[in-house]
Amino acid sequence: ISVVERLDTSVLRARRRVGGVGRAGYDPDMLLTLLVWAWAQGQRSSRVIERLCSRDIAFRVICAGDVPDHSTISRFRAEAAEAVEDLFAQVLRLCAGWGMGELGVVALDGVKIASNASISANRGEQGLRKAAAEQGVRDAAAAAARRAAVEHAATDAAEDELYGAGCRGGHVPAD
Repeated sequence: ISVVERLDTSVLRARRRVGGVGRAGYDPDMLLTLLVWAWAQGQRSSRVIERLCSRDIAFRVICAGDVPDHSTISRFRAEAAEAVEDLFAQVLRLCAGWGMGELGVVALDGVKIASNASISANRGEQGLRKAAAEQGVRDAAAAAARRAAVEHAATDAAEDELYGAGCRGGHVPAD
């Protein structure tokens, strides 16, 4: 929750429906936090996430006791896909920077090649390692976020086909 609070989620807030008839929509930061936590736990099904919101203490804390319907979770993920993916990648980069996990391996080639480059553009070994590691973390975070988003979309589509769009189904398949 505190990690998502550090992010600029204004793009999600701008999409939020305000006013009108019916119940107020869920807070986009809560839905983002829910997806971030679910994806970090390997959950890629909106139906499973809905079930966890009523049974798992971490999910219940994120949702403040509310249980968003799987179609709400799926719709939020689909309609804000690009923003959610980018924000999840930012969370992964923050966590990697704090030493909370590894996102990939960076390999460097030590070949020296003569060139006509500016001396100010030269980098020492430490500078190159740092730049490569930072780029590696950015690339790995973006790839992990993309993979999670694609897997979630595919799972939701398969479950919609199996149970029918908007239907919870008789049961949710085991994890």
